[in-house]
Amino acid sequence: MPKIITVSDIHGQDTWKQLDPTPADKIIFIGDYVDSYTAPNQTIYQNLTEIIALKQQYPHKVELLLGNHDIQYLYFPDFGCSGFRPEAQPDLTALFRKHRKLFTIAWQLDNYLFTHAGLTGRWWGWVNKNSATFRQWANLPLAEQLNNLNETSERWKLFTVGKVRGGFQFGGPLWADDSETLLDPLPGYHQLVGHTPQPDFRHVPIPGGGGSFTYVDVLQTRPAFYELTV
Repeated sequence: MPKIITVSDIHGQDTWKQLDPTPADKIIFIGDYVDSYTAPNQTIYQNLTEIIALKQQYPHKVELLLGNHDIQYLYFPDFGCSGFRPEAQPDLTALFRKHRKLFTIAWQLDNYLFTHAGLTGRWWGWVNKNSATFRQWANLPLAEQLNNLNETSERWKLFTVGKVRGGFQFGGPLWADDSETLLDPLPGYHQLVGHTPQPDFRHVPIPGGGGSFTYVDVLQTRPAFYELTV
């Protein structure tokens, strides 16, 4: 049974270095490597460089997911959000693009799904209704469908922002607020997400839905990493 460790929303912190990668079967970074209230640009850049090096050292063990703060540099000048650092943008954009193939939107094992913010029922219904491109992958695992969409001109559908976060639609898998996922969970999956800071890890079963949400973004309050065995 694989042991999985998640590292969420580091925003330039190096607390991930406290992890011993040896006993884990998977280490999943849940995104948001950049932008910070306190860390200087060079620290953020160096930290991301070292995370990329960890992925290169353990290519089958480490997974690097994208967060909403990351895509505004990877796909600059599109998909902006708060915390953007114009002076850091050229270097971060170059770094993300150089290692583009190391980053994905989602990772999945059986019905355990890892994304930055989570999938809601409304977003899932909307993207299937409005994207023939997306529907063609209906028989593939869910994470593979999301990762495939990110390689098309319709990737913007992954990055919709809900009203609770200042947008005009429901939030997609990089932007959904925890209030959206709690009220409108996609049933049948155990989702592990970051994005919305939490004082402690929070596991919420879906009533009658055969799934759950686990919120793991705690690094703004304490250096801890969520571990599970699937």
